[in-house]
Amino acid sequence: MTRLDLLAGARYFKLDVDFDADVGASKINYSDSEDVLDGIIGAQTIIAFSERWYLSFYADVGTGDSKLTWQAWPGVGYRFEKVDVVAGYRHLAWETDDGDTFEDMNFSGPMLGVKFRF
Repeated sequence: MTRLDLLAGARYFKLDVDFDADVGASKINYSDSEDVLDGIIGAQTIIAFSERWYLSFYADVGTGDSKLTWQAWPGVGYRFEKVDVVAGYRHLAWETDDGDTFEDMNFSGPMLGVKFRF
């Protein structure tokens, strides 16, 4: 069985930076914050290998307060009676064009999730 789900939504990110340093006899203090809200569209496909095991691929892309945001992750899942456990690798990126404190950001790494089915 193969399934494709389409989605639309929003991604919100709040960043706060506080920096304090002692340089010789002087002190440096810097503080900044930013709120980013982007609309996104995406898709997820699930490819079942058996009644319990499946591959899952997810991707979305969006824009709004940022120039571009996107994420993608492949994963493998195991289906229990009412719960799925999914493990994979996720990459999430924001591209900004304001040239301020917060520039392009990328987050990557392993992920572990739980899905509840009702």
